[in-house]
Amino acid sequence: MESSTKLPKTMRAWYAKRRGNPGQVLALRNDYPTPPKPTGSDLLVKISYAALNPADIALTYVLPTWLPWLRNRIPCNDFSGRIEIAGPKAPKEFHPGVEVCGCLTISSTAVGRGTLAEFVLVPSHAVSLTPKTMDLRSAAGLSMTGQTAAVMVNKAKIRPGDRVLVNGGSGGVGSILVQVLKGMGAHVTTTCSATNIDMVKRLGADEVRGSI
Repeated sequence: MESSTKLPKTMRAWYAKRRGNPGQVLALRNDYPTPPKPTGSDLLVKISYAALNPADIALTYVLPTWLPWLRNRIPCNDFSGRIEIAGPKAPKEFHPGVEVCGCLTISSTAVGRGTLAEFVLVPSHAVSLTPKTMDLRSAAGLSMTGQTAAVMVNKAKIRPGDRVLVNGGSGGVGSILVQVLKGMGAHVTTTCSATNIDMVKRLGADEVRGSI
């Protein structure tokens, strides 16, 4: 299903003009080509928020910009926004106007198809509906860390009453794990820096081992 809004030919997008710290090497283009209309089950999403994470920063430091396919590379994996156009084979829940959040693959951002832009073309399996209790700003940072936490929980096969240690409970993945594990009925012990002890306790940790 297509949106009634006419799609612009160009969009604003941040790109890496050279390697280095994102705060110093990213530049804004106002005439970056807008992605094509989606086919199959792909989605064209109008970005509301993008979230830089350590993987994005690392790629900006290491990827050269002199290679043809890496010139004007748009970085960033995580995003939230609204579907602008849905491909003809996209699942029915993904239609124009629906709020979604998601995460691109590292290979996509490595070749420049990132989310620091007005629009991004993504496969429907790379997004999920934004939780009704979460705004788009918060949802933008959920994807990569949330998927990592989900994989860890599934692999560990946690059951109610299990005692679990979360190493680094104040980090991105750790803070999600603490909340999810408590919701599953586990007894959660976590480590964190001394300055974050109160925050981790508010997340639900039963025991906290702080370090200087």
